[in-house]
Amino acid sequence: PSGHLACCSANLPTSSDIDPAGDDGADDNPTKQFGILTYTGNSTTGQSLTGLGFKPDLIWAKMRSSSQDNQLFDSSRMNTRGTPTPFMLRSNATDAEIDDQAQGNNNPMIASFDTDGFTLGTSGSGPNDNNRTYVAWCWRANGGTIVTNNDGTMTSNVQANTKAGFSIVTYTGDGSDGTVGHGLSKAPEYVISKRRDGTGSWYTYHVGAGVGYVELNSNITFQAGSVPFGSSAPTASVVGATSANRVSGQNFIYYCWHSVEGFSKFGSYEGNSNNNGSFIYLGFRAKYFFLKEIDVNDDWVAYDTARSTFNPVQKVLRYDSTGAEFDGSSRAVDVTSNGLKIRTSNNTINASTTYIYGAWGDASAKYNNTF
Repeated sequence: PSGHLACCSANLPTSSDIDPAGDDGADDNPTKQFGILTYTGNSTTGQSLTGLGFKPDLIWAKMRSSSQDNQLFDSSRMNTRGTPTPFMLRSNATDAEIDDQAQGNNNPMIASFDTDGFTLGTSGSGPNDNNRTYVAWCWRANGGTIVTNNDGTMTSNVQANTKAGFSIVTYTGDGSDGTVGHGLSKAPEYVISKRRDGTGSWYTYHVGAGVGYVELNSNITFQAGSVPFGSSAPTASVVGATSANRVSGQNFIYYCWHSVEGFSKFGSYEGNSNNNGSFIYLGFRAKYFFLKEIDVNDDWVAYDTARSTFNPVQKVLRYDSTGAEFDGSSRAVDVTSNGLKIRTSNNTINASTTYIYGAWGDASAKYNNTF
């Protein structure tokens, strides 16, 4: 029929914003928006980590070989005392953000965000313990350039990568239920929120769960309701902020993402308690993904193809735990050119319940690359 195309991988949809064959050339590529670095720590020596291919704005680091916090650094939350290095938040804890001095020294944990990666400082408190192995998941926002956003009832400070569907939002609560501008071109489907200057849970909105929250720092089930993102889903301009997320004078951060065709996707799937598990269609080859059961208490589990270099991928880290990397066939998943195939009946990822997921890729299925 007129206007229709043949059913073949070359005609699969992909966003023009991240298509490597697009108008923006090399920068118009999934690998320039998200990447992974693996490395071995060297304690207080410090080291420059390269090969990422872009300047990161959010670094999520986790020790693999032993127990340590999930450590989050971003270019919007800079330490203004001395060297302008970023504060650290920990997804497995409810504590406030901390800086180098709070850890007992004046040396930076992260010395700089660089054009091809980042430089670890000479602090003994960051993600750099001697002879320990690490992974760092890295997202690109706007190079640390922040703009004021007045779309919501509370003014926010935003740096956004609209092509890749990712923004970092900071704001101060005004005491009233309201909204916060996120700076993206579409409604966020995955939002992580945290109070910065005091104790508070990591509240997470996810499109696959609906209006309500799941705590990132615990394994609890989905909690439906208007707390803390409001009674409506995020819109193309704002995310809600109610209850704990709008307390007057308190400082908060939101990390916001939406799906981008051929690069990232957020949704839900139903498990089947079978080793021949569910298939999750993504439309791209996943480089990194997380899964979370929401009907029953269970962990947030994260996989990537930098740590697991062949199928099935089965090296697991957890957002809500300090635990070391788990490597076992009971958590096995196949990464295909266009999605994920669950290869286990393990309850954490494939009971007969509902799961949410998020994934970022490095190659659209349009270009027919397998793992």
